Amino acid sequence: MSFSIPHTKKSDYESAYETIKNGIKYQMGWTVSERRIESITYISNRRKLTATVGELGRIEHQHQVAAILEGPLYIIATISKSGLPGPLILVDTKDVLEIEDFKVKAKKPTTTLIPAS
Repeated sequence: MSFSIPHTKKSDYESAYETIKNGIKYQMGWTVSERRIESITYISNRRKLTATVGELGRIEHQHQVAAILEGPLYIIATISKSGLPGPLILVDTKDVLEIEDFKVKAKKPTTTLIPAS
C-alpha cells in the first residue's frame, strides 16, 4: 500500500502527516523520525495487537488509525469516525513484534543524453 492518511485528500497527505508530527513534538516534546509506518504488531496486556493505518482499532472500534510514528516510543495516532483527533496509543519498543513500512514508489530512471562528439 502506498502512503496515505484516512479522511485526507491525497494532495494533503504530506501536510496532514507534518501536522500530526508537529502535534507529537508539541505535546510530548519528542522528535519523530521520517519513517512511514503502515502497520505495527505489538504486545499489550499480554495480548498481541496489530494497528494498521486506515483500520479501526481492534479494542473499541471507535477510532481509526491515522498514522504510526517512530520516536522514543512508537506512537499510534488515531481519529474518530467523524475525523476528529482521537487518543494517542504509545507502544514501548520492547513490546514491538513486527513493523511494516509503507512501500516507497520507485522513481522513474532519468536519462541523460550525451551529445555526440
